[in-house]
Amino acid sequence: MKLEHVKGWFTSEEKFLKTPVGIFLLGCFLGELAPDPTDAIHFYLQEHVLNNPAVSQSMRAFLQVFDWYFMSAFYFLFLLILAYILHINKVKSVKRITLVGGVLSIGAVIGILAQFLGK
Repeated sequence: MKLEHVKGWFTSEEKFLKTPVGIFLLGCFLGELAPDPTDAIHFYLQEHVLNNPAVSQSMRAFLQVFDWYFMSAFYFLFLLILAYILHINKVKSVKRITLVGGVLSIGAVIGILAQFLGK
């Protein structure tokens, strides 16, 4: 089977991924895969706060809802605002990618360190 024939199988997917919806959904997928700084807060809450009987049940429920639904959303809102500011200031693409990649990698490092230091 020739490579050109195999490439032909994915032409519609390639066209879709070049649309704004395809780019958005791919970004959502990659954003959920990548660790973010809120993971460190999540691990801390799970290990030290939500398992602590001294914390009231209502406070634990509030923190758990905040952890599950709002922390990651606020992080991605921060990235959206940051990307918008960089877009408005016409920062070069390489600088944008470097900055957003740096924020994501800092999140990965914080998440990993929180796991090891929390033990």
